[in-house]
Parts: sequence; structure tokens; C-alpha cells
Amino acid sequence: MKAVLMLFALVLLALAGVIGVQRANFVRQAVPTSGIVVDIESRNTRCGRKPRRACTKFTAVVEYKVANDTRRMRTGAGQSRGRDEPESEARYDVGDAFALRVHPATREALPDDTMGLWGLPIMLGIGGGLFAVFGLWGVGRRR
Repeated sequence: MKAVLMLFALVLLALAGVIGVQRANFVRQAVPTSGIVVDIESRNTRCGRKPRRACTKFTAVVEYKVANDTRRMRTGAGQSRGRDEPESEARYDVGDAFALRVHPATREALPDDTMGLWGLPIMLGIGGGLFAVFGLWGVGRRR
């Protein structure tokens, strides 16, 4: 069991490192720009810690330009309890400005906010750290 925990820890920490380095390179090379929210999409699903309650999840469609080429990206725009909730419950409205970073060579875009850029490597690192702590904690314990 300890070996499995340490293996999970190693995999998660390695992924956090690789994705963190990729994001750092992206931030270094990408240029800040802004786009405009052109549409809000919604879908009915289940939400909560144990997905029991009905909710509506919103997705913002953001349009931006890179070298005279118009592109679109989708990003989360929140959720609201209940089915078929109105789009006014979304975090963004159509026409809102949206800050993002665009890589000039690949034209890849990411939201220009801390969690949009660093959320995944941070969460993977925390998960890997927890598995490592539990794996090491179990090393000294005997049954």
C-alpha cells in the first residue's frame, strides 16, 4: 500500500512539474491581449460534493484576434443551482471584455488569471504532496 501511495505521489508531482514548466514557458512567450465574450452556453447537469442536486453550468465563448485571424476559445463561466437557469446567472455577460494570453506561434490561448494559468499544476502538486505525506507517514508505522 505504501508503495502505491508513493507511486501516485511521484506521478502527480512529475505531472505538476512538467505542466508547471510548460505554463511558465507559455507565460514567458505569450502576449497579454483581450477578447470579447460573444456567447454564453449552458447545460443542465448535476453539481455538488456528491453530485445530487440539479444545476446549470455555463461556458463563455470568447472571440479574440491573432495576426488578423479571428479565433474562439471556451472557458468556464460558473454554475447555478437549478435546471434551465437564465444566462444572467453566468459569471460573464455577452459583450464583456475578457483578459487572456495568446502564444504568437501556436495561437493557443489561456485566461490571464492565476487559476487559469496555474490551477492545474498547483492542484496536481498538492495531490502529489498529500500522497507523499501519507506514503511516508505509513513507512514508520507497523501493523
